[in-house]
Amino acid sequence: MMTLIVDWWMEPLAYEAGLNLYKDGANHGMANMLYFCLESYWSKGFRRKVLEHFQRMLRTRTLERYTECQLLIEKARRHATGDPTREELLRYLSVSFMLLGYDHVRRMPERALDIALTGLVQLGHMWTERHSGPWSVVHDQSSNMSKQKWIWDAYSAETMPPAKFENPGTVARFPMNVTQTRFGDSAQEKQLQICDVLAGACSAFARFDKTDAEHLAYRDRLGAAGIENFFTGVMWPVPEVTPEGLGRRGWDGNIALEYLTQNMRAKRPEPKP
Repeated sequence: MMTLIVDWWMEPLAYEAGLNLYKDGANHGMANMLYFCLESYWSKGFRRKVLEHFQRMLRTRTLERYTECQLLIEKARRHATGDPTREELLRYLSVSFMLLGYDHVRRMPERALDIALTGLVQLGHMWTERHSGPWSVVHDQSSNMSKQKWIWDAYSAETMPPAKFENPGTVARFPMNVTQTRFGDSAQEKQLQICDVLAGACSAFARFDKTDAEHLAYRDRLGAAGIENFFTGVMWPVPEVTPEGLGRRGWDGNIALEYLTQNMRAKRPEPKP
C-alpha cells in the first residue's frame, strides 16, 4: 500500500515539479522510509491507520473519504508542531492535498489499487526468461484482471516493438510472445483449480499476524513442503533508502514507462458515453 501511495499520490506531484521519482529507485526508497518512520516516530497502529485512510480515499475517490484522509494527516501535523522530523515526514503526505487536491483523486482510474494486473505482468516476464514461448494464458474470469484485459492484451501483444529493460530482479523483454489470453471458469478449468490451491497456501504461509497453534503448525508443514519456491516477485519493506542499498544506482523506471505509454496509448478503448 505504501508503494501505491508513492506512485499515485507523491510521484505525480514530483513529476509536476520536474523531479524523476523513478530514477535510482527513489520511489522505493521513499516507500521504505515512510513505512519504517511512521512506525518508529509514531506507532504501528498509526501507520496502519494512515494506510487504511489512503486506501479508502484512492479506492472510492469520494470527497468524503478525501476529506477524512486529509483531516487525519492535518491533525497529526498539528500534534507534531515543534518536532521538525515528524513535521517533515507528514509533509511528504500532506503537500499533495494542497497542490493536487481532490481533482487529482477524482480523475484516478477506478481500479488504481488492484494488483492482479501487475502480478501477471511480473509473472509474464519471469516466464519469458525461462522459455521464449509462445504462451497461451488462462486467467480466472472472476478476478479483477478480467476488467483490465485491454491493458494486458496491449502490453503482451505480439505487435509491440522489440525492447529489453533490465530491472532489479526482472528482465522485461518485448514482445512477450503471448498469442492468446482467455478467461476461464475455475469450476471447469483444472489448471485454475490448482492455482487456487497454491494461492491459498501461499496466503496462509504469509499470514504472520495469525499466531494460533493450528495456523503455526500449518505454516510449518507448508514450509517443509517447499511453499516458498512459489513466492515470486515479492516486495517487502527493507530499511534501505539509498540507490546503492536498493541496488538501483543508474536505474530509471521512466524509460520503460515512456516506451509503454507510447506503444499502448492508441490501444486504449474509447470511454463509454
